[in-house]
Amino acid sequence: MEVLDQVFKKEQFKDNSQRAKNVIYAFYGICIVNLIAIVSDYMQISLLKDYNAGILVEDSKAESNDFRQMIIGLLQSVLFITTAILFLVWFYRAYRNLHVTLGQKRMSYGKNMSVWGFLIPIMSLFVPYQITKEITTKNQRLLHKIFPDFKNITSYTLIGFWWATFIITNFVENFAFRTIFKTDTIDELITSTQAYLVTDILDIIASVLAILLVMQVSKEENLLFENFHKLDAPKKTLEISNEEE
Repeated sequence: MEVLDQVFKKEQFKDNSQRAKNVIYAFYGICIVNLIAIVSDYMQISLLKDYNAGILVEDSKAESNDFRQMIIGLLQSVLFITTAILFLVWFYRAYRNLHVTLGQKRMSYGKNMSVWGFLIPIMSLFVPYQITKEITTKNQRLLHKIFPDFKNITSYTLIGFWWATFIITNFVENFAFRTIFKTDTIDELITSTQAYLVTDILDIIASVLAILLVMQVSKEENLLFENFHKLDAPKKTLEISNEEE
């Protein structure tokens, strides 16, 4: 058994609810823009197939298509960067809150790894997933100490689906990005557009799963924040089992 013999003050366990809302709004934005991108991709594929079939395509229509695709691509890039920053800011605080509550020695990684874990090659394949599970497990253990009958909100199955989709989406996006440099023919351009169409669909699925994950983790975190004072018992100790996570 692991004994939590020191519980820090609530002021150090910071409210993370607004950051969670910001992330959720950003992911909604990705879903909306990607839905538009899917329609635009279909329009481009149709245009390219007409051109490939020998059907006359007006220059103005081709230019309009290129401009539309460029604007949507820019919007997607801006949204991706914004959402990534907002997510990392939220994720960092969620992990940092446990660090100040349980102490550095009781955590698997330093709090900064909640950010660097997404950026360092190889480690980015598993560290964020492990940290997400650790946040969930330890938040739930603390909540069970406050509410013995507490029913877990965050699903480990959801965490697994979210991370698997995240990895698959990144793999497909890398493939789609490489195809754009191999578009010497109309057929190759169609293939590239189809690859981006698949990534747009996957991005929506990944965003929906991320929204559900942030909502669930945030609910448990908010409940812990609101009842944190119940853990601050000077003459008591709180025990947290060291079950495998």
